[in-house]
Amino acid sequence: MQKMRLKFGMFGLLIIIASFTTLAYALTVTEKREVLLTTSFKLDGGERRFTAVYVPAPKGRLDVEVSVSKGTVKFQPYPDAEMFEESLGYFEKRINETSFEMVQYWLFEIGNETIEGLNVSSEDANQIWYLHFLNEDSYEKEVYLEVTKVWNIPNYQDWM
Repeated sequence: MQKMRLKFGMFGLLIIIASFTTLAYALTVTEKREVLLTTSFKLDGGERRFTAVYVPAPKGRLDVEVSVSKGTVKFQPYPDAEMFEESLGYFEKRINETSFEMVQYWLFEIGNETIEGLNVSSEDANQIWYLHFLNEDSYEKEVYLEVTKVWNIPNYQDWM
């Protein structure tokens, strides 16, 4: 009788361990990646250029990899397409009490690097992002650009 209880106890313990292992796997998250854009372009000395990228749902983050042939370029992402289309990246800056000037702000000066974690915050991530570049130098530069969307999904969605 005791052997029978021990066998049922071991079998029950095995089922519990298997259930917890399955549950732990189901609660983990898998990172998904999708390359949205791969391109290259030339920027003459003093030239500005913007590139539009369609970012589909679901929300996540963007990783932007930039390689510049010589030196660096200035870079500014705009997740709000409507704002960028209205201003082309120019904003009013107060000079004094009566005067304003139009200026552009640049978050990054980049050469050969990846900017990770540009947040796609909208619940409906079906949106257009503009990536704005400036070559401040007097010589031409070749810019290679790759934009990757990264998001997480629970593993249990793989089963469905």
